[in-house]
Amino acid sequence: MNDNNFLPRTVLITGAARGIGMAIARELDGHFDTLILDDAGVSINGEIENPDIIYNEIKKYNWKSNIIPTNILLNSHESARQIYDLAIENVKSVDILINNAAVLNDKMVFNMTENQWQEVLNSNLNGHFFLTSMISNDFRRNLYGRIINVISSSGLIGDYGQSNYAASKGALFSLTRVWALELAKYGVTVNAIAPFAHTRVTDIIPENTPWLKDYLEKARVADPSSVGKLCKFLISSDGRYITGQLFGIRGDEFYIFSQPRIADIVKGEITQDLFNSAIKKWEDFGLLYPLESDLMYMSKIER
Repeated sequence: MNDNNFLPRTVLITGAARGIGMAIARELDGHFDTLILDDAGVSINGEIENPDIIYNEIKKYNWKSNIIPTNILLNSHESARQIYDLAIENVKSVDILINNAAVLNDKMVFNMTENQWQEVLNSNLNGHFFLTSMISNDFRRNLYGRIINVISSSGLIGDYGQSNYAASKGALFSLTRVWALELAKYGVTVNAIAPFAHTRVTDIIPENTPWLKDYLEKARVADPSSVGKLCKFLISSDGRYITGQLFGIRGDEFYIFSQPRIADIVKGEITQDLFNSAIKKWEDFGLLYPLESDLMYMSKIER
C-alpha cells in the first residue's frame, strides 16, 4: 500500500496506550498529520490504575505525526464532550475515529451487580456512542469520515460471565450497521473489526482446559500490529467503498464475518410438524450451530 493513498487527516483513537490501541497508533504514525490518543490508564476491570500511562508510553517512540495525548476516561456524555472539545481546540476537525477502549468485569448473570453491568456498558458502548454522535456532525459538514469500531466475537457468539461485555460489543456492531446506513450519503464509511491478538485480556485467561491452552497458544503469536494494518487499509483510498462490514484479523489471517441474514425459510401451515420438519432440515444443512463459547470456537480454528 502506497503512502500517497493518505491525505492529511486527524485520527482519534480511544484506549490508545497499550495493546491494540497502541498498535493501531504505531501503524498509522507518519500517514496522518495528527493522532489524538486517549487513554485513562484503567485496569482490565475499569479501575483507574495509571492515569499517566498514555504520556509515558508515547515517550518510548519517535513519532512522525503530531501526537496529542489525553487521559480522559470515556464513559459518559460529559467525558465524550471533554475529548471532543480538546480535539477541536487543537485541530480543525476529527476525520477518523477509532472506537477501541474497552473494559471487562465478568460475572455470571445471576451474580452480576448493577454497577458491574452499568460500568462496562458506559465504558464500552455509551462513551463511544456519545463521542461518535458529536464527531459525526463534522463528518457531515466535511463530506468525509472514517469510523472503525473494535468489537469482539464474544458479542456475536457469547462467552461465559460476559453479559455486560458481550452486550456492549454486540451493540457496537449493531451501531456499525446503523451508522454505515445513516452516514453513507456524507462520504463516511463505518466498519467493525473483531481482533484476535495477544493483549492484556489474553494474559489473564487461565489455562485450565485443553481448549483454553490451545486458544492461548494461538493468541500469543497473534501480534496486534495486524489490527493496525487492517485499520490503515480501511482508512485508505483502497477502502473508500467498504462500509457496514465486520472483519476479523489474526496474525497473518484476514477474514470476513457473514452478515446476519435469513438463512432459510420453510413455508406451510404453522403446526408442531412444520417446526419439527424445519428444525430437522436446518440440522441437516448445518444451520443450527452447536452451543459453544467464543473461546471454544476460536480455539478450534486451525492456523
